[in-house]
Amino acid sequence: MLRGWGATCLLRPVPHVVCVRVTRSLAKRVEWLMSHLETDDAQFAEAEIRRSDRAHAARMNELFDVTWGDPVLYDIVLNTDRVSIDSCVEQIRELCGRSEFAETPESHALLDNMALETRVRVALKENAETRDIDVTIHAKQGRVELLGIVLSAEERARAESVVAAVPGVASVDNQLRLMTISRRFTYSKT
Repeated sequence: MLRGWGATCLLRPVPHVVCVRVTRSLAKRVEWLMSHLETDDAQFAEAEIRRSDRAHAARMNELFDVTWGDPVLYDIVLNTDRVSIDSCVEQIRELCGRSEFAETPESHALLDNMALETRVRVALKENAETRDIDVTIHAKQGRVELLGIVLSAEERARAESVVAAVPGVASVDNQLRLMTISRRFTYSKT
């Protein structure tokens, strides 16, 4: 189980992953926060919840171009104002047991490919010489394809070298192209 705002968007393509949203009314959320913070300031608690919701919504839109809370992002949405926690658990457990969410070799392979793509992206971002390169990464069974545009042959070679060193990478298909315009913009890296 992964809990987090982005987990649904990241893992939705994997057929055996069940995406669940558990929610409740604003009034119940305010009540819970007031109890948690040991305060009787309902106005403060509501303002904090609304601020947090706006921040989460903006981040989800920025990262994934989705509207946070859109029920289409989930396989099931449960409202704890009307459904008990025990009933929510039962509903989720039942959904996980359905054939639509059965794990398959193909769904595991997709998850493995996604994990490798993420490890490659992290390696590129953690390396000072490649962190500003904006590339598209495709991974399939250890083979990693890099697509995009770089400023120099050195940058292209460095990206390939960093990717080749990532555990799980069997080969790199470096399709990075060199920028061909003669004039570089003032904000470019060189």
